[in-house]
Amino acid sequence: MWSTVRLSDLAATGRTDAEFYQPGFLQFEGLARSTGQQLDNLFSEIIQPTEFIREYSPIGTCAHFWRTQNVRRGYVDTDNVEFIDWTIFSQVHNAHVQEGDVLITRTGANAGDCAVVPPGTQNVAVSSHTLRLVPKDVEIGYAVGVFFASDYGRDILLRTVSGSSRPQITKEMLQSIHLPDFRSIKAELTQLMRAFYRERERSKALYAEAETLLLAELGLDDLDLSHQSTYTLQPGVDGRATGRGALSAEVLSGA
Repeated sequence: MWSTVRLSDLAATGRTDAEFYQPGFLQFEGLARSTGQQLDNLFSEIIQPTEFIREYSPIGTCAHFWRTQNVRRGYVDTDNVEFIDWTIFSQVHNAHVQEGDVLITRTGANAGDCAVVPPGTQNVAVSSHTLRLVPKDVEIGYAVGVFFASDYGRDILLRTVSGSSRPQITKEMLQSIHLPDFRSIKAELTQLMRAFYRERERSKALYAEAETLLLAELGLDDLDLSHQSTYTLQPGVDGRATGRGALSAEVLSGA
């Protein structure tokens, strides 16, 4: 397997590794260049959110914070989230997300995981270990997010990973990706993804309802698992309670 690459292309990307120039990647790039456009033409901003000292707040009292673990391949896990103080939240404006934003984990074990911010998202900040792509219109955000979550699109995204000591997807390499023309399908993809998120919320509600019904049927819906105090009576040599046993006897008798 081999590829022929122009010297000017090497200079433009700064990459000389063979993996970057696999025939499949070059074929895709040629198609995307002829039918679509460069990624940064579809987004108004590509942001690496500001880092801050992680001091999480009690659940339900403050703004939501999505860690990289919340950005799954194809969807955002909105259940297992953390919370941050409103003061901290107000200081990281570039980390605030809204529907249609594309989130990409840029480094770490799940680098390359990509998801679109779902409808109804409010008061949420994301980790600095993600890249936040702000689309020029919500529908193109959904289209690009779905593409990067697909097998083929994920390979294209992971192609941009660079660095040996700490491999990561950089803003600069991401900007250079060429993408096909999604205009004819972006509305349908948006409808499908919004429906997916609605069904996901509905499935969680149905699961909770089924769990409640099951526990009630088994008589476990009012189960008290709190620690119950117990005492042991230890008789002495003459048969009378001594030491801990005496104290236990007094407690049990209500003395």
